[in-house]
Amino acid sequence: MIKTFGVSVILAASFSAAVYNSFAYKKKVSFVEGILDLISFIRSRILYFRDPLDHIYSDFENKALDRSGFLDELRRSGLSEALKIPAVSGLFEKRIYAQLKSFAAGLGKTSADEQINSCNMCIDMLKTDVEKLRREMPEKTHMYSSLCIIAGLGAALLLI
Repeated sequence: MIKTFGVSVILAASFSAAVYNSFAYKKKVSFVEGILDLISFIRSRILYFRDPLDHIYSDFENKALDRSGFLDELRRSGLSEALKIPAVSGLFEKRIYAQLKSFAAGLGKTSADEQINSCNMCIDMLKTDVEKLRREMPEKTHMYSSLCIIAGLGAALLLI
């Protein structure tokens, strides 16, 4: 009876881990898409309205970025500080973080044309990254699920 319960708990935990890992990968994709939307929004507001950054940040909305606390930090401290949230949690590769950090440092300090060019470079880089993440999503989620389930089955077999 206790072995059956133990096997059930192990299998439930492994299935939960599989779902969690798949969800975490999808969260990463939606977060990077949110950053892409933010930079596109910044570019459009600089290009057409020449709004100050604090107005741009306060007008921007994105559910994925809001859930992570990114938008609160963006509005409170600016883009450079807000970018530390995904960098710490591993949502960006190092090269993307470095490019975005450089982009954020130049916002409001260079001419509008230079800022728009920087936006375009970041948008191109993020579009490429989002396409790569979306292409890899089915195989990565399947891999995470398979690994978790196999580990759970292995642990259950050891218990039996």
